[in-house]
Amino acid sequence: MEKKIIIATQNLGKLKEFEIALSSFFDTFLSLKSFNDQDEVEENGMTYQENAHLKAIYFYEKYHLPVIADDSGLEVSSLNNYPGIYSARISENDEKRRKIILNKLDGISSREASMITHLTYMDDTGMYDFEARVEGKISLEEEGDQGFGYDRIFIPKGYSNTFSCMQPNEKLNVSHRGNVIQQLIQFLKEKSYE
Repeated sequence: MEKKIIIATQNLGKLKEFEIALSSFFDTFLSLKSFNDQDEVEENGMTYQENAHLKAIYFYEKYHLPVIADDSGLEVSSLNNYPGIYSARISENDEKRRKIILNKLDGISSREASMITHLTYMDDTGMYDFEARVEGKISLEEEGDQGFGYDRIFIPKGYSNTFSCMQPNEKLNVSHRGNVIQQLIQFLKEKSYE
């Protein structure tokens, strides 16, 4: 029987990362674009987990298929962990959001930052949570042409280039989302989906 999973996102870059990592568990990956679903779940939670829960519950109850929902954020230490849970909402597109961060850090030497993902998986057996964090720093300017979001300005610890300079598989090996997906894979194996 065909195994379908909903990735509760309009972001095709994010959908691609889940497809690459979870292709041995699911046959069909459905984004909200697949359903032409324009529903915006108001992410008014106070944590990444609360926002992921809001999306997972909403779309599971709507379609009655397994759902993956995540909420991710960039936290810049010298900016008091701004933008945090508001990372996707400080402006209307990725380019402007990256520009805001670079402008705020102009002239600031301390550029330490973290990328966080909270992932919620929901199916007919319940709701399950996974979280991962990657330390790093903000680059002086945008680098690379891969990925999405803040990838062009985030350099993970131990690397000299941004996520955006990495190929998708390499990024999945070191990124916050890749880490959280590995936790989900372990969980699905234990749940004997394979």
